[in-house]
Amino acid sequence: MEKTGFILKKPENLFLAIALTFGLLFTLIIAPFHAESEPQHYYRSYQISEFKLRADKKIVDCYGQQFETYLPSTTCVGGMLPKSLLTTAKITEGIASRKNPKRKQNLQTIIALLNLPLDSNNRVFLRFPNISLFFPITHLPQAFGMAIGRLFNVSPLVLLYVGRICNLLVWVLVVYLGIKIIPFYKWLLILLALTPMSIFQASSLSGDTLTNGLSFLLIAVILKTAFDRGLQSSEGKPFRFVCVAAALMLPAHQERVPHTAAIRYEGGKQVTKSEIFILALLSLFLSLCKLAYSPILFLVWVIPVERFRSKKQYFLTLSVIILFSLAAVLSWLVLTRHLNVPLRLDTPNLTTEQRLNYLAIQPGKLLVLLGNTLRVHGLTYLEQYLGGMGWVETKMPIWHMVSYGLVLLGVAACSHEKDIAISVRQKAIILSIAFTNIALIFTLLYITWTDLDSDVIQGFQGRYLIPISPLLFLLLYNQKIKLNFKKFEYALACYLLFCQTLTLAVLLNRYWLS
Repeated sequence: MEKTGFILKKPENLFLAIALTFGLLFTLIIAPFHAESEPQHYYRSYQISEFKLRADKKIVDCYGQQFETYLPSTTCVGGMLPKSLLTTAKITEGIASRKNPKRKQNLQTIIALLNLPLDSNNRVFLRFPNISLFFPITHLPQAFGMAIGRLFNVSPLVLLYVGRICNLLVWVLVVYLGIKIIPFYKWLLILLALTPMSIFQASSLSGDTLTNGLSFLLIAVILKTAFDRGLQSSEGKPFRFVCVAAALMLPAHQERVPHTAAIRYEGGKQVTKSEIFILALLSLFLSLCKLAYSPILFLVWVIPVERFRSKKQYFLTLSVIILFSLAAVLSWLVLTRHLNVPLRLDTPNLTTEQRLNYLAIQPGKLLVLLGNTLRVHGLTYLEQYLGGMGWVETKMPIWHMVSYGLVLLGVAACSHEKDIAISVRQKAIILSIAFTNIALIFTLLYITWTDLDSDVIQGFQGRYLIPISPLLFLLLYNQKIKLNFKKFEYALACYLLFCQTLTLAVLLNRYWLS
């Protein structure tokens, strides 16, 4: 009982136990290359593990899993990688299983692949244009694991599993810090992090894993800075941890922000340099991970001006944080602009620039398409967010999706701290950021993925809502519903354990059980 009380007293410990236990199981149970775009993330991670930070663009015979198998003398974006990577992806037949969800994995084939030599000297050009524009930090955890694996000359399949595990561990650490730091909504953040799709992605090679984790952590740090009256010593440890880690990453000649700087502030004491540094660093990392989620950076405007010495310092500091991050993103886009090629060969051969020009001529078309898309596929996106996995062909039971959604709504509406209130102005900022972020994602999909004659915007999936999901539920925070939430914490912990066990059963049945 004492251990149970300890876990419930610190919800982040419950998350740590559940995420590590089930996440590690999922890394092994999820069939190879059955997460969305996992073949491309696999290739890119291996490329970075060889310290190749930018992809190549060549007119060459190339191979690609998910899009096309073989393209002779084609302009391809990717890299020269061991042919055994392609062989591993093909033999596991992720695409074939995607088209036939009833098709199970062959355990003997998987075991045989564990002994397939890497043979790094035998190389072919592998195509992954959709992943090539990602900044290397997105695949750094996976690449680190693969680099370690290559030292021991393990098989390509073992590299996949090692990369998955490293990706999971980094995500768990980042989200754990977010839950520990956030001054309220700890249980909500746990629920959002442990949705089936969220932990499924975290247990794969997906580059979205780090994006999701950093988004949660940045939102938590901003809310801590904005609403917490004082950083108590125990709650300040995550700030010190992030600050020290960040300081160690700075070049030696730069002045490091001392991690011993005053981190406590009570009764509205001013924000410290360490906190500003952390905000800037996390904003930079998140924007570099995925441009589509850059609007989240503007959440810093919910921080009260009273946290700063003056309005001038307030506007200058927050503006510099945002502009510095956006400048870094634009710099990377300039460095990789030559890699911009049509992602789909079955759509009209238009570049991104040509599609933007087309959009400028008919600006109203995007709004019409957005409305049609939400009307036709809105419920599908919600279903994918609450219970979709794999190539969104693996689904949790409907009753589970409904119950999980209701629990999320209940926790969001009933969890509150008596000393914390979100003003109308702050909620307006949060709503505008969430709306802008969703609109930006749809716009990017329109100019990179959608057929010009389509009635809807193609390519959106429920998983794209994960990084901004805390913002959507923040809109439900209120002081009107008075409920002693602590009475339900034990039941909520049991519910989370049940949900993860059910997810485990669904995945076992999907991939392995006849």
